[in-house]
Amino acid sequence: MPQRPIHKWIPWLALLVILAVNWTGVKGALYGFLPGGPSPEDLPAWRADYATALAESQASGKPILVDFTADWCPPCRVMEREVWPDERVRRALNEFTVPLQIDVDDEAASPLSDARRIRSIPTVLILDSQGNEVARKGIMSPSEVLALVTKHSR
Repeated sequence: MPQRPIHKWIPWLALLVILAVNWTGVKGALYGFLPGGPSPEDLPAWRADYATALAESQASGKPILVDFTADWCPPCRVMEREVWPDERVRRALNEFTVPLQIDVDDEAASPLSDARRIRSIPTVLILDSQGNEVARKGIMSPSEVLALVTKHSR
């Protein structure tokens, strides 16, 4: 049986390397095309307004977990489908933080995104009840979110 020259395999090997290195981006892009997704009941009780979240944080003493996201962001879609609906994550966010989700494409969010120097998404911040940043992360797994919330909540 004749063997194919190695140069015939190079494009396929390159494709495999690209998929392996950027699997989150590929998976997130696929999620963007798939119908459905989690229902609001499967997600944390996201607040949509920083001032409201800050007032709630000050009244409760809970830190604010801010998720900066956008519809066009593949890693954000992975978080939306795999991290935020995780029952342990949803329960921890609702119990120990004031969860706030900000769409960076919303013009009303620009001052907050600019003030917090959001340069890439997803960006997840933990803010204390005075609005001071105490932690900043990018894409995370459910266990990483749980560790972050545990570390920064009372």
